[in-house]
Amino acid sequence: MIWKDENGMPGGLLGYAPVHQGMNTNMVVDLKTTGRNGGDDITPTLWASLVADSNADVPFASPDPSITPAYSTAMVAFGSEAAFAPAPAAPAKGAASSAVSAPKQNKISVRRQDASDGQVIVDSVTAAQDGWLLIYNDANGTLDSPLGFAPVRQGTSTNVVVDIKTTKRNGDDDLSATLWATLVADPNATLPYAVPDTSTMGGSLLKVAFGSTLD
Repeated sequence: MIWKDENGMPGGLLGYAPVHQGMNTNMVVDLKTTGRNGGDDITPTLWASLVADSNADVPFASPDPSITPAYSTAMVAFGSEAAFAPAPAAPAKGAASSAVSAPKQNKISVRRQDASDGQVIVDSVTAAQDGWLLIYNDANGTLDSPLGFAPVRQGTSTNVVVDIKTTKRNGDDDLSATLWATLVADPNATLPYAVPDTSTMGGSLLKVAFGSTLD
């Protein structure tokens, strides 16, 4: 969990990401950078903390809003000065612009892989707007139950890790031989505590099937 600083102590929560037991590397945590009034919500110092939760990697899970920094098993302060880097100067009138336009097409590139460890790695996702990358089970060639999700930003994201549910509540295997990766637009997908709206999850912009085993 990432917190802003308040007088040398952790303050308001800015974002979070689930972690598995053991070593996790290159973790990406989406942050809320502005307050409700539109003002800057990033402090020069931020705090990273670790909170134990056996349900953290369950699809659609989010931290309990009652969690405070006091629940943390580890707490580390770090600088966020890069957030205050000046914006690049606008090109002079008549000069060619180097700005990259938003992608017009949605694309998903994902390979057959062993998903029994509870993770799906999607090689590349290109999204025309912010949204959700969702992984579904297969039922006779169509989408069945959702297994997990991850937010994606407008543009191209690579090596997107999606934690998925591999067993049912009764302990039975919940992975089909074919899985589906889908993309759903949602401007709020990258906000802290955001989860996909179940009423719009069927409105996929793109669907790609892939194998869940290497056999």
